[in-house]
Amino acid sequence: MAEASRLASPGAETHRRPDHGAIVDLTHALGLRAVGEGVERAGQREVLRALGCDVAHGLYFGRPQPPEVAEALAGRSPRY
Repeated sequence: MAEASRLASPGAETHRRPDHGAIVDLTHALGLRAVGEGVERAGQREVLRALGCDVAHGLYFGRPQPPEVAEALAGRSPRY
């Protein structure tokens, strides 16, 4: 998993280290999906997308929900 807070600080949405892309590449080479976590801003989402992350989660996509709402959403396809 790639933690978004380490990829883009508040004033530098495009900041990333060379090893972030290598981690995503290694994840894919192992046949796994790369998950970006802790996404709070659009810039972080874009960095993760550019790195090739398959999915992401965090407050940017929505606030925590009660169980019944989460269950209703669980059957829907993720939109990243």
